[in-house]
Amino acid sequence: MRRTKLGAFIVLVSLLFATGASAGQVFFDGDVGVGPFVPVGGTGTIEVRFNLDWPHNLEHGGVEMDVKSSNPNLIKFTSVQITDPPRWAGTPTTFTEDLVNLVAYSILTPGLPTGGQDVLFATIQYERVGKFGISRLSFIFGDDALVDGKSPDVVVTDQYYFESYFVAWIPEPGSLTLAITSLIGLVLRRRHG
Repeated sequence: MRRTKLGAFIVLVSLLFATGASAGQVFFDGDVGVGPFVPVGGTGTIEVRFNLDWPHNLEHGGVEMDVKSSNPNLIKFTSVQITDPPRWAGTPTTFTEDLVNLVAYSILTPGLPTGGQDVLFATIQYERVGKFGISRLSFIFGDDALVDGKSPDVVVTDQYYFESYFVAWIPEPGSLTLAITSLIGLVLRRRHG
């Protein structure tokens, strides 16, 4: 009797973990995070990538979502490119300095490899215009942002996790200490001089 209950418990726990692990993901990669090597005035690349849930490939469907930068005084979007254009029938993508609209439709072919992991979907070029700061990168999407169009159309947006990220340049502790010490020195010199 005990063995049966323990076996049922193990099967139930395994199913819960398997279900959670199969959820898809849309995420950022490339020149993101804290202090990517992009000088002021230089350019960097943000990659939009997918970990597809099996058996999704967005065939006869597509993608429609935005990428938003919270701080256009730190980075400005300069161009956008949907990768692997032959897979997509239409890619009417537009952008402004702080917002990219990613749109891609597939007809008769899979838009992305079935169940593919770490699949590059789009690249967004940006220019670093600010010296220090943080810009949050986030996806903006509606209920039908991801459609796997095998008959009938299946909206799969709710089966995906859209991961926000950031780009940040923060002064090094030594530089920050030097700046604070210099300011204190200037204040003390003015008071005594």
